[in-house]
Amino acid sequence: MNLKMIYFFLILYLCIIKRVYSLDIELSIKNDESVLENLADNVSSLINYEKVTLNFNEEIYKIPCTGRNHFNVYNTVIYYSENGTIFDFQELDTSSLYFHFGKNVDNKKLIFKNITFFNYDVNKLYHETYMMFFDYECNYEVTIEFENCVFRDSINSLFHIRYQCRKAIQSSPQVIFKNCKFMNLDRILYMFHADQSEASYNCFNIYFKDCFFKNIKLIGYLNNGNSIFENCYFSGLIGDNRYQSSFLHSHTSGDKITLINSTFEDNYVQFYKPLFYLKDVSLVIKNTFFKNCISSYGYLIYSKSKSFSKSYITVEDSEFENISSLIDGEYNNITVKNTLIHQILNKISVPAFLNSIYSNVLFSNTIFQQISLREKGFFAVEAKYDFEDVVFFNITVNSQAMINNMYNSISFKNCIFEKITCVGDMDNSSIILFNSDNIDNTLNMDNIVIRRCVSNGDLIRIIGKALTINLMNTFVEDNISYGPILNNKILKSKLNIYNSTIINNKNINKIKYGLITNYNDIDIYIKYSTFIKNDNHNNGGLLSFINNDNLKIYIDTTNFENNYSYNGGAIYIYSDPSKNKDIYNINSISNSLELYNTKFIKNKAKYFGGSIYINYNGLNFSKIVNTIFSNNNAYAGGAIYIDNDVKNLILNLKDKNNIKYKDNLSESHGPDFASSPAIISNSINTKKITIESGKSYPITFKLSDAFDQVVYDISKYYPYIEISAIIRKMNDDDENFDYKIFGNTCYFSKGYCKLNDFNVYVEEPVSFNLIYNLENSGNYIEFTNHNVSVTIDDCKKKQIKLYNKNYYYCEEPICKDDCPLGEKATCIKNNNYTVNNKHYNICKCNKGWTGEQCQEKVYINLSYNKYMHTYCFILLLITLGVGIFIYINKDKPIVNDSGYIKIELLIFGICLYYIGLNFNIFTNYCQCLFSVMLKHFGIILIYTIFFIYVITGSELGIDYNKHILTETNSHSSLLQASSYINNRRKFIK
Repeated sequence: MNLKMIYFFLILYLCIIKRVYSLDIELSIKNDESVLENLADNVSSLINYEKVTLNFNEEIYKIPCTGRNHFNVYNTVIYYSENGTIFDFQELDTSSLYFHFGKNVDNKKLIFKNITFFNYDVNKLYHETYMMFFDYECNYEVTIEFENCVFRDSINSLFHIRYQCRKAIQSSPQVIFKNCKFMNLDRILYMFHADQSEASYNCFNIYFKDCFFKNIKLIGYLNNGNSIFENCYFSGLIGDNRYQSSFLHSHTSGDKITLINSTFEDNYVQFYKPLFYLKDVSLVIKNTFFKNCISSYGYLIYSKSKSFSKSYITVEDSEFENISSLIDGEYNNITVKNTLIHQILNKISVPAFLNSIYSNVLFSNTIFQQISLREKGFFAVEAKYDFEDVVFFNITVNSQAMINNMYNSISFKNCIFEKITCVGDMDNSSIILFNSDNIDNTLNMDNIVIRRCVSNGDLIRIIGKALTINLMNTFVEDNISYGPILNNKILKSKLNIYNSTIINNKNINKIKYGLITNYNDIDIYIKYSTFIKNDNHNNGGLLSFINNDNLKIYIDTTNFENNYSYNGGAIYIYSDPSKNKDIYNINSISNSLELYNTKFIKNKAKYFGGSIYINYNGLNFSKIVNTIFSNNNAYAGGAIYIDNDVKNLILNLKDKNNIKYKDNLSESHGPDFASSPAIISNSINTKKITIESGKSYPITFKLSDAFDQVVYDISKYYPYIEISAIIRKMNDDDENFDYKIFGNTCYFSKGYCKLNDFNVYVEEPVSFNLIYNLENSGNYIEFTNHNVSVTIDDCKKKQIKLYNKNYYYCEEPICKDDCPLGEKATCIKNNNYTVNNKHYNICKCNKGWTGEQCQEKVYINLSYNKYMHTYCFILLLITLGVGIFIYINKDKPIVNDSGYIKIELLIFGICLYYIGLNFNIFTNYCQCLFSVMLKHFGIILIYTIFFIYVITGSELGIDYNKHILTETNSHSSLLQASSYINNRRKFIK
């Protein structure tokens, strides 16, 4: 016998043994009372069969109510109906079915198929009863299955499952419901572990697949186990006051509930109960749809975990439409991925989606849209949130903030905020409200889009003690807010803006500053960013810094274009001057504004600083490199405006190598840069002046800024600055000093203040100090000549001294009206009278005029020319005589040494001059021509000869620093010197 035959007989033997000892049996059950009463005992006795199939072929079976329905399960038992029978429990609790799994039962199943469980109607208050009891130890592999079953119209609970296990024995679930329907029920199941001290949350699992739930008050209690609902439908979950939830209740650490491909629709829990009540339990919701799920409790899920628990809540590939808030609780780890949340109307004062405090929450690839929030935002305040690839679209917020976060870091990455409308209380409604209390907290916004949002307050509001804010690759466009886009009131913060674009946004609040507004201590870094067409109805078209004790601003490779505000079209920096009025020590200034490779183009301010406005004591604004200011416009300071004392700043605005100003405009002053009115100068340039009593002494004052530019102030935006001239006594001894002053007050107009009628009346000549007093001037204007010493002299001799109540004044004499004063005549006082009367004073003709009314000219008398000719002829003869004498003695050494030709040329020039004097330049053109030519040629010739003499003298002169002749020189040296001199003479001749 070969091996194949041996193997064949061995297999045949095993099959025979198995057939003998492992028989299957199939029984048909009749609807007979006695049969049903003894069914439990009869089925329990079939312990020798591997599988027992019970066929229920009749339409309905009334479950006996004798209390004998205790089944001991030792093998696989199948309760089967071909056409779908009904088990009628006759509204009695004694009709309950009990299934006890024996010890050492392994790899067995209890199966119910095509059966309807009906009419278990036990309504006993405070008394728990169950339709079916299951009791077994999970130390062996056992499965309970319901397939194509229906559970309906029953009160109290359906299943009580008691089990005991220490570890997971089987990979498949212990209880399985397939394609079952649950309708009009109180509670479906209660799972109970017999020994909590040895419980293991992984040892028992219940699985619902393709099931239908309608009008259920509670699915049940889960205790030390896991439950899975796959492709199930839930509707009409209404809850009950007897139960803590209306779907599942689990409070055992480590339990897990999973919802997959399921639908929750039209569930309206009228009691103050959530759908899920969980404690330290994990919940997974995957590819599940929630629609019209409302709970009076306000939340669908209550979950509370221990701090640092391993439990978690995961929502993935799901959709939520018109639901109550999803999660309430604390200390949860929540993840929401690939989920759509929409069509939500939050009518109660709870967060619309999450109220899980002290939790870690991650949203990824999630959409929130078409949502209306009232009183509260989306999420609980005290939790840590991370948002990745999240879209918030078409949301109306009637609360303080859509996202309100406190004391934890928050992160947004690849998120979109679009068409968010915040209509809460005025100035108190935002998209994001962040309260930070920890120096390590951060607000990260990376690759964020905020577009077409409208807010009744700040778009993003940040308060607290310390925070780091990162805006990276952020795009903010077409938003309208009743406040800044980002209002940062953190006591100490860092703000980083990198590669971001902020375009066409408006702050319509006329009280709040800027679009990115920063208070308190701030360190801001901006690089590779663009800010275009932003509009603020107050100060700061984009960046505003208010009352920052510590301020560091670094801007690099950034464009500010077409931004608008009242002051500071792009940047507004202000600190209350009353905080520190002292002049800063320049060397100790640490606050700074630094600009590198930055462009300010077409920015506009209604008043001051088309691009930048600064009113900040102690700011270093000297680091400006490769920066352009072009086509900016403001009333004053087309590009830059300084509104405080420049002595308190470090400025470098005139560095043409690093700063380019082009086509900037201003109406008042400073098209490129300007300051507030800083200097008043006046027309009195000396410390002492002398005036006359009663005579007007005009004084003109010029108003300039710190850069010596006239402040024209055409539209009168500055306060009316008034100057008053005040007289102070020179010393206290002038007790009898009395005076009257007039015309000593003026206002500035177009940069000038003119005291045209300033005059002082005194009793006698006196000296005093004239001091100028300013009103409405501000704190920074100073005079260049504030104190002038004035002396009032007595009247001049030609003036008439008059008196008015003991105050004298001086007047110029007046004459009759026919006296042609000016060019023709002068009025002279009559010393015989002390009044200035035109009838007494004398009209005297000026030189060149004569006649009764000085109407005739007095012409030059040319008769003196005959004497001039005589004088000139005599001088000419003398000069010619000298020339003849020189000619005769030209060989004489004295003439020869001086130069005969030069002397003759000199005499010739003198002769030309005398000849020119004989022509009268007033006679005719020819005589004028000869007179001018002869005299000028003669003078030129004379000066030329004198010049030659000077040059010759310099050549023949001796430099005593190099050549010193002494009496001890040798005779040969003298001869050499004499020979040298003779040679030079010959050369000169």
